[in-house]
Order: sequence, then structure tokens, then C-alpha cells
Amino acid sequence: KLPILVLNLWDEDALPSALRGEKVGTLVNDGGGMST
Repeated sequence: KLPILVLNLWDEDALPSALRGEKVGTLVNDGGGMST
């Protein structure tokens, strides 16, 4: 799993989404998170 901060580096939307839940990290870990 990549830290939320790392996700935020390439997708600002990842941060607010992460605040709702760690589902963003799960999606990226699955390879589908960057599709947003």
C-alpha cells in the first residue's frame, strides 16, 4: 500500500477521497485507483 501522501502527489483528488476512507489506497494497490 502506498501512503496517502504519496497518492496526493500525483492526484490531488486522492487526498479528500482518502479522508472519506482508505478506499483510495485500496484502489491504487489494486491498480484501478489511477483511473479516476
